[in-house]
Amino acid sequence: MRKVIILCSLILYVPLILLGCATTPKFTPLPWGVKVVSPSPDLPQNIAGFSGTWYGIWDNGRPTTLVVEKINPPEASVIYSWGPLGKEREGGFNHHTGRIEPGKLTIMIPERKITITYLLSDGGEKLKGEFRVSGSIYYVTMQRQLPKR
Repeated sequence: MRKVIILCSLILYVPLILLGCATTPKFTPLPWGVKVVSPSPDLPQNIAGFSGTWYGIWDNGRPTTLVVEKINPPEASVIYSWGPLGKEREGGFNHHTGRIEPGKLTIMIPERKITITYLLSDGGEKLKGEFRVSGSIYYVTMQRQLPKR
């Protein structure tokens, strides 16, 4: 009888323990109706290449999505989204206006003393990101996400 109780306990509790130890979910919330406007064909590729949706995980484990909705140099309309990390169970998103220049996109959030810089890399296939806040620096390599059809 004791073996049956131990076996039942393992069957019930091991999945719960494993769920509690699971890695951070690999998603970030986005608002409804996200729309990416195709960049002008007159823009150089090292600016137009930022257009679209990008996904990665910061080196602190936090998932992130960047949507570059519209490019109108020297500005770009973006959505910065972050997923849960550690005990923080929810992520979020904000709309921002970033500064765009050849090969570089910068988002500044002065009220939180945050600067996020993205550089096009690997021929425009990836973004390298740097997130600076309160003396800490985090890095990410992001992949382009294809639109869902």
